[in-house]
Amino acid sequence: MATNSLDDLMVFVRVVELRSFAAVGESLGMPGSAISKQIKRLEKNIGARLLNRTTHGVSPTEVGRAIFDHAYNILLEAKSIDGVVSGFQNEPLGLLHVAAPVAFGNDHIVPLLPEFQLRYPDVRISLDLSNQYVDVAENGIDLVIRIANDLKPNLMARPLAAVRYLLCASPAYLGANGKPRSPADLQQHRCLIYGRLRTQDTWHFTDAAGDRLSVRVSGPVVVNSTQSLRQLALQDQGIALLPSFSVAADLNEGRLLQVLPEVEAQGQFGDTLYAAYLPNPFLSPKVRVFIDYLVEKFAVEKV
Repeated sequence: MATNSLDDLMVFVRVVELRSFAAVGESLGMPGSAISKQIKRLEKNIGARLLNRTTHGVSPTEVGRAIFDHAYNILLEAKSIDGVVSGFQNEPLGLLHVAAPVAFGNDHIVPLLPEFQLRYPDVRISLDLSNQYVDVAENGIDLVIRIANDLKPNLMARPLAAVRYLLCASPAYLGANGKPRSPADLQQHRCLIYGRLRTQDTWHFTDAAGDRLSVRVSGPVVVNSTQSLRQLALQDQGIALLPSFSVAADLNEGRLLQVLPEVEAQGQFGDTLYAAYLPNPFLSPKVRVFIDYLVEKFAVEKV
C-alpha cells in the first residue's frame, strides 16, 4: 500500500460517515473532485471498489464496509497515540533516568526527591549512583549530574553550582601531628589520596595573593572513593582533599577541621556541578522540570 494510503483511508472514513464527496471536501477545505481522486487512488491500491456512487450520494460496498470498520479502528488508535505523545510533550510524566556520583547523589540528590515527587507525582525516578563514567546515550540516561571543568561537546548542560574543595583532618590527627602552616608543610604529613587520577599525588592551590602552588604529597592509602577518604579522615588517618559537599556536616559538627583555610584548593574532578543531557530540540517536560528544580535548590545550597 502506498505511503499516502493512511491519508486516503481517513478521507474514505469521512466519506462513508457523511455520504458525500462535497461535504467531506468542505469539512477538509478541499474540492470534492480532490476527494473523489483520493478515493479512486485508494480503490486502485486495494484492488477493489469501495463505494457505490449514485445521484443521491455514496454508500460503501461490502468490501468498503469491511475496510471502513478496520480503518475506523486504525484512526481511533492513531488519535490515541497522538494523545499519548501530546501528554508526554506537554506534561511532566513517565520514568526519568538520572545518573550521579555516589557521594553527591546520596548527600544532595536523594534528599531532594521527596519534595520533587510531591510536586510532580506522575514522574518516577530511576537514580543510578556510580563513580564510573556513564555514557548517557548507551545507557538510556535522561539526565546526568557531573562535576567537571568542561563537558564533552555532545552534551547540553545547565550549571547548577560551583564546587569547592577543602583540606580537612580529624582533631585527633592534628592534635598528634600538628597543623600545616603552608601548603609545603603537607609534604611532612600523611595525606589521603584519591587514586584514580594521573596526577593523584600532586595537589594544587592558589594562595591569598593569587599565586598558584603545587605540592607533591604522599600517604598510607590511595583510594578511588571520596566516601572512603572521608571515613579514613574521620578515623584519624591523615589529611584529605575533598569536595565540601562530602564533609560539610562533619565540619559543622566538629568531627573534622579545615586545614589551611586561607588557601584555595583546586578541585580534583572539576569546579562546576552540571546537569547534562543529550541535545534534543524537544526536551521532555520531565527532564526540564527536574533541571529547573535542581537549579532552584542549588541556588540556595552551597556544595
